[in-house]
Amino acid sequence: MNTATFKRKIFYMLAMVALLIPLFLLGQPPSGPRGQGGTLAKLRERFDIGQSSLGQLDPASETMRLASLGLRGVAATILWQYADRFKEEKYWDLLSATLNQLSLLQPHFVSVWESQAHNLAYNVSSEFDDYRERYVWVKKGIDFLVRGTQFNRRQPLLQYHLGKYTTLKLGRSDEKRQFRELFRNDNTYHKTLMDYGLDLEQPEATGSDRKPDNWLVGRLWFIKSYDLVHAGYYCKKSPIIYFGEAPWALFYYGEAIEDEGVLDDKAMFAWSRAAKAWSEYGNLDLMTTWGHTIQLRGLDSANEATLKAVELFREQTKELLPELIEQGKDRFTTDEYALLQKPEADRTPQEQQMVDMAMQKVMLAPHVLAQRMPREKRAESIQLANELSEKSDFAFRVDRSREMVNYQYWETRGELEQTPTAVAARRHVYEAEKYLIEADLNKAIQSYELAWKNWDRVLRRYPMMLHEESSDALLKSIERYATSTDSTLGDDFPLNWFYRYRAIRDKNKAGDETIRLYDEFVREAENQPGNLDTPIEQ
Repeated sequence: MNTATFKRKIFYMLAMVALLIPLFLLGQPPSGPRGQGGTLAKLRERFDIGQSSLGQLDPASETMRLASLGLRGVAATILWQYADRFKEEKYWDLLSATLNQLSLLQPHFVSVWESQAHNLAYNVSSEFDDYRERYVWVKKGIDFLVRGTQFNRRQPLLQYHLGKYTTLKLGRSDEKRQFRELFRNDNTYHKTLMDYGLDLEQPEATGSDRKPDNWLVGRLWFIKSYDLVHAGYYCKKSPIIYFGEAPWALFYYGEAIEDEGVLDDKAMFAWSRAAKAWSEYGNLDLMTTWGHTIQLRGLDSANEATLKAVELFREQTKELLPELIEQGKDRFTTDEYALLQKPEADRTPQEQQMVDMAMQKVMLAPHVLAQRMPREKRAESIQLANELSEKSDFAFRVDRSREMVNYQYWETRGELEQTPTAVAARRHVYEAEKYLIEADLNKAIQSYELAWKNWDRVLRRYPMMLHEESSDALLKSIERYATSTDSTLGDDFPLNWFYRYRAIRDKNKAGDETIRLYDEFVREAENQPGNLDTPIEQ
């Protein structure tokens, strides 16, 4: 009996030793600053989740982790509840301290950094009346995210949110003018960001006054996020929206400096730079949710491919057209039926267009039409129908993707805003409204009248801008001009046609009259000279 017990003890000891060997191999620490060590050390190095640097170790948080006996999730939940309570009771210092401990307790839980940074920058900052205090809390939210990137160096999403906060919160809020000014002159905070590895002295980060601009700094965060994605790390964002953020930042930078009175070559350069970035974005291969890779500038080629497929299919199935026409002749008007009997070679382009529209009344879906082909041609017809369907669907998807980011609008906007005439038009409006504030009515009217002449050129050259939001500001300026001069806008007013169009559009939106007027302006625009390099200055 004693021998059996002894044998069991020996067996257990050998088993324990055998188990310790893999544990030792798994948990072996790195042998140096870049040593590989055991499997766990390699994984920590691979995913950048080690905290061996003394600057990232917090004794209080490490003690908390030990005291929680491995139940860090429970401890984090308790801290989160405390944070919510401190927020409701407006104990801002306690809230800030709790968030710091929460982040250090679970530094690799990305949602902690995202949620609480939003809480600080948006929810807490809005509790203060003074914009300077709001700015301080917005900075705390941004800084919270920046510290999160130090623990999660390979998380593109945190860099992306830094770009969003720095651009939108500082550049699109109600107090954007004050926020942008505070950010430009916040040298202490600039040094903090540079300590985190963001170079704010490079030309890519500085605005027209040679100071860091929030739109350009935010763009640098977006680019850092893109670099991580290109390196193979995943970001849970739609590529079409995600990769458009950096070019958008340049567009909004151009808008911002013009609103602040920078209306010269610097503004033209800003818009030129934005247009170039937008074009590069349009040439990117972007993966879509339905599995296709598209280029936003590839709509024309996609449409051409679809038209070729249509022509091939029509040529293949043209022998069925007489049958379709005969079966549906009751649906045609007398003129349409007469044109259908006329040989295609004898039809004018207008008549052919009428024939194409008439045939829509009886035309069957490609796959249905292919099934009606003779047996010897049916397989080839079905293949052509499939190709037509694929190309048509692809062109449709490209078009919808462009609509998601309003690609055509920004492409056109970038093109027109960099012209000297467009910059002059905005400059004269800016000067006119400045003169109004100074109660110098004569100079205000003179500047307004120069602005209308230049805007007339721009809008006739780019009629698409008539129904975009950017024309709203122009409409308000015209109304201020009419109020200031205490007069009605007669036929001699250069933008009378624009004012009339907007009145009709705002009344019946997409009604027939609006469409008719817009088509009329488009036709007029085709006869306008394309050169806007020489603005009207007198």
